[in-house]
Amino acid sequence: MSESARITYSRHETAALFGAGIWFENALMQIVFRHLTEIDVSDPMHRYLLVEVARELRQDLPQRVLAHPRRGGSHLRQVGRARARRRDRQVEPALPVE
Repeated sequence: MSESARITYSRHETAALFGAGIWFENALMQIVFRHLTEIDVSDPMHRYLLVEVARELRQDLPQRVLAHPRRGGSHLRQVGRARARRRDRQVEPALPVE
């Protein structure tokens, strides 16, 4: 495997690993939220779980806000332009003949 192929492969593996971590974290958060709906509000565990959720959100939010938005590739732009041209060319349908 060439050096550039190894670099590309490593990037894909890293992205897959991060994707699995994000998926797992979202699954855990859903479990915590479901558990929060089942326990009594006056239970100390309820407050503890809310504090933990707030910590996770405070830790995760700046990363999401500061992340650069992904732009679509040239293929997506071409598809968007083609759809816009098709939309502009549409003709009003003729009235049905009785």
